[in-house]
Formats: sequence, structure tokens, C-alpha cells
Amino acid sequence: MITREQCKTYLLECEELGAQIPISARLATAIMALNLNLNVLARSVAEYESAVRDEAKLGEGALVEILGR
Repeated sequence: MITREQCKTYLLECEELGAQIPISARLATAIMALNLNLNVLARSVAEYESAVRDEAKLGEGALVEILGR
């Protein structure tokens, strides 16, 4: 699975590429969309990692009990 750090690295690379060379509006739009998606993915991975850590602290199956599933 991709890590939060990898998402941030890809995000920075996209920003750098977009700033370094002249690109078309179409390509700029695609890079901005990729940038946005990487930001969302990084936050989602961070939330997932946090939930896993919290569950580990509470004990096996605790998250399932908290969510009522």
C-alpha cells in the first residue's frame, strides 16, 4: 500500500514539474487534478494509519466493537 510519505513525495514532484517547464492548459489541469487526488489519498492513508494504531492500542477487535459491526 502507498504510504503518506510517498503521496507527499509524488505531490511535490508534480508541483515541481508543473513549475519547471511551460505546459499546456490541458496538461496543467491534469497535473492539478493529480495533485488534488494525491492530497486526498495522503489524508486517507494518514486516517487509516491512525485508526490502525488506535485499534492496536485498544486491543484486537476493539475498533469493530466501537463501530458496532
